Amino acid sequence: MTLSPELILITGQAGAGHSTSLKILEDLGFVTVDNLPLALVDQLVAIEVETNGQALAICADQRTSGFDVTAIERLIANLRQKFDTRFKHIHLVASEAEILRRYQSTRRAHPLSATHQIEEAIALDGAQLAPIAALADIEIDTTALSPTALRSHILTAVKFDTAGGLGLTVQSFAFKNGVPAAADYVFDVRFLRNPHWDAGLRALTGQDDEVFDYIAADYGFGSFFTGLYQLFPPILSASIRDGRPQLMIAFGCTGGRHRSVACATHFANWLRKEGISVTLQHRELDEA
Repeated sequence: MTLSPELILITGQAGAGHSTSLKILEDLGFVTVDNLPLALVDQLVAIEVETNGQALAICADQRTSGFDVTAIERLIANLRQKFDTRFKHIHLVASEAEILRRYQSTRRAHPLSATHQIEEAIALDGAQLAPIAALADIEIDTTALSPTALRSHILTAVKFDTAGGLGLTVQSFAFKNGVPAAADYVFDVRFLRNPHWDAGLRALTGQDDEVFDYIAADYGFGSFFTGLYQLFPPILSASIRDGRPQLMIAFGCTGGRHRSVACATHFANWLRKEGISVTLQHRELDEA
């Protein structure tokens, strides 16, 4: 996945979704920093972006040391002059009612609540940030957005190139050693006949042709994979469209040596033939 902007500044109303946005950008490969004192921004940009070549996202709001409209306007002007189109300023807003609901739900203190009632703090925050909102490249109203929808808006807004796809892993495993914690989709292939009970195949693995042919001869093998071939193209397309960074598909059997290995290998090979980049892992074999 190509990161088009190298530097993103997120501003906006407290409670409008700063933390969620930073997590989305972190998943996409950005170094993310929340509430960094404004006096340190230039140093961080010099180290991470200009020296290390790392994409960076910074969030600044009323909690930030040195935060005021003039300082933010000056920072935006400097970053835009230095980075041009490699810099994006995203401003987040939400309705006052929705921000109030979020603060009531989390029981966290609003940055301006020390001197104002919560309703007054929310209204004042929005009013004070109006000049900064006018400078934004993109304004996103998060009032009715789920995290998935917000991810899609951010991807669209900063024009990421998602042609590189997602980090897709296919893994085999043994149920006796537990289901992989990172697996998004788990398929139990213990319904297929087990080469373990064939003396000539027991010492081999699902990577051997003889074992694969034995398993593939099971009457359920073909219909099982026909279903997977129909199931996964829309799932993978949606994952890429939504900017999901990682996806793991796991196949499990009893010992993690025969059926799961053969099925994971077979499915990974099919994905590659479809032009999809995939990492193939055999947990029990790799750890042996």
